[in-house]
Amino acid sequence: MQKIAGDENGSVETALLSIEGDQTLSFVASWIGTIQWIGESEIRKDHKRKNWYIGIFEVGNATDMEIKDSDISYQAMRSSGAGGQHVNKVSSAIRATHLPTGIQVVTMDSRSQHQNKKLAYERLLVKIHDKHLEALKPMNCLNGKTRCR
Repeated sequence: MQKIAGDENGSVETALLSIEGDQTLSFVASWIGTIQWIGESEIRKDHKRKNWYIGIFEVGNATDMEIKDSDISYQAMRSSGAGGQHVNKVSSAIRATHLPTGIQVVTMDSRSQHQNKKLAYERLLVKIHDKHLEALKPMNCLNGKTRCR
């Protein structure tokens, strides 16, 4: 899902992977923690060090998030743009707000308020899912001066 390059050319400092399948839980459980990798470095070939330690951590699944209908607020509003009398007179656009996070989407694709509400709900779920994935990425702990380890 994401890879952060290391200081040396071709090295990887952090990687975020998504693993799916029937035996995922048992596979991941066998790898969590600090593991030792023994081998020569491709980057520092003449270096004496052969033992490398890698930290492996499990992060939550973004699909496990539960979004309740009561957490979403819908507001009808007038559409904007071209469309003539319909746009100016009918409140068919929908603003959906996820109250716990404050994430908002506005949908005015259809002339039907009901259809716009369905589209707004779907788009809001995608936006919440994307924000959750962003929060899981290790890049968020970098502040330019120090790195999270």
